[in-house]
Amino acid sequence: MASGDGPRLRMAPSPTGFLQLGNVRTFLFDYLYARGHDGALVLRIEDTDAERSTPEAEAYLVDALHWLGIQWDEGPDIGGAHGPYRQTERTGYREVAARLTETGHAYECFCTREELEQDRRQQQERGEAPRYSGRCYGLSEEQRARLRAEGREASIRFHVPTGRSISWNDRVYGHTSFEGDALGDFVILRPNGLPIYNFANVVDDHEQEITIVVRGQQHLSNTPLQILLYEALDWSIPEFAHLPDVLDQNRQRLAKRRGAKGVTEYREEGYLPEAVVNVLALLGWSPPGGEEFLSLDDLCRQFSFDRVQRSNAAFDPARLDWFNGQYIRRMPLTDLIVAAAPFLQRTGLVPTGALSEEERARLSRILPHVRERVRTLAEIPSMVEFLYRDPSGLGVDSFQVKDLKRRDLAQTSEALEAVQDAVDRLEEWTPEALLAAMDGVAVRLDWRRGELLMAVRIAITGKTVTPPLIESLEVLGRAVTMARLERARRALAVVGADV
Repeated sequence: MASGDGPRLRMAPSPTGFLQLGNVRTFLFDYLYARGHDGALVLRIEDTDAERSTPEAEAYLVDALHWLGIQWDEGPDIGGAHGPYRQTERTGYREVAARLTETGHAYECFCTREELEQDRRQQQERGEAPRYSGRCYGLSEEQRARLRAEGREASIRFHVPTGRSISWNDRVYGHTSFEGDALGDFVILRPNGLPIYNFANVVDDHEQEITIVVRGQQHLSNTPLQILLYEALDWSIPEFAHLPDVLDQNRQRLAKRRGAKGVTEYREEGYLPEAVVNVLALLGWSPPGGEEFLSLDDLCRQFSFDRVQRSNAAFDPARLDWFNGQYIRRMPLTDLIVAAAPFLQRTGLVPTGALSEEERARLSRILPHVRERVRTLAEIPSMVEFLYRDPSGLGVDSFQVKDLKRRDLAQTSEALEAVQDAVDRLEEWTPEALLAAMDGVAVRLDWRRGELLMAVRIAITGKTVTPPLIESLEVLGRAVTMARLERARRALAVVGADV
């Protein structure tokens, strides 16, 4: 929990049931800066989209952020001194709009959609940038009364003063300036009393004492409008940090409609939150020491906005795969067993619920070898399935692979029989004894070790890519190994005899 003197930042997502990585990076930078500077982080749900905002979507969002390790100090789930933390529950927008109207900074606008569209077309025909024409600015009370009598409803527009520029020192982009004359008067309150985004953000950020606003660069054009509102209300203006975009591999902004995945999809696909956070942090930011692998605590200590790049950053799924694989290899074995368990249970390899001691023991023997060959947790079940089930669909074609191209089916059957005899005579079922027996067979039959191990691997697992074979045989045990060798040998012997 932050002290009262630190910065206050906020995450303000819309609960629409989808949270893509570009948005998550913004929230991550909020979190890193707040934690690294003894600040407070607020979660404010902007749920004014009634059709898409649901309690389920909000729960999804909270769950996704918690999975990544992003925690907040105030929010709808934990409360706080600056609530409510859902925008639909917040009030006071009408009162603030009325204050702006009374001081002459805002006015009633009765323009219809058709009138606004007509103005826009005429401006485009003249080669001008579309902006509000100002037709309702300066209406007399008599004119406003007549328009109301016609049944027109009024929105509230903020009047942008002419002949001035609006500038600020952005924490990422440095000095940034917009000309006010190009902005045009803008709506702050709809006729139904609901606030427009820019107005609601200013009111909420002020009331929740936000001191640094972090958001994507697409909001740069919103910032001068918001600064004008702060000035008109005589409120303290927060600092702003606008982040460059996160792009996909086609150099377009990450978006669901273009195939971007939500955070929970990565979880379901077996990615670790540590890997996702690490990769996101390095998208457009670099640590002072140039390290690649950084924990959440490391990132909190090192993050600063002055090391955020101004250019867009491209998200590379292959890079996430690589990082994720590295994190899997670095995990303590006990943690890896726990992380892999849901994926093994999902595929029916182990029962749901708590793992038995027998299952833990089996996984502790095989996962150290599996972890070197997988990129995600979701790949583990296919790698270890042979430990739990006989290989399905194993037939003659399974042995017709590149590594066995020099051998016909009769030779492969003979080799499997020799392996079967050799390992059956072993007094100790250890990796050393198993490998020595295989080597003896290879020498006697004039097979290369790789050839022989591939034939045995297919017979035992039904696959050509598995964890290390010798260690796998040790885990399977003598009885299962012998039974599978016998089945494969008989199948090959029958076919080989017919050839």
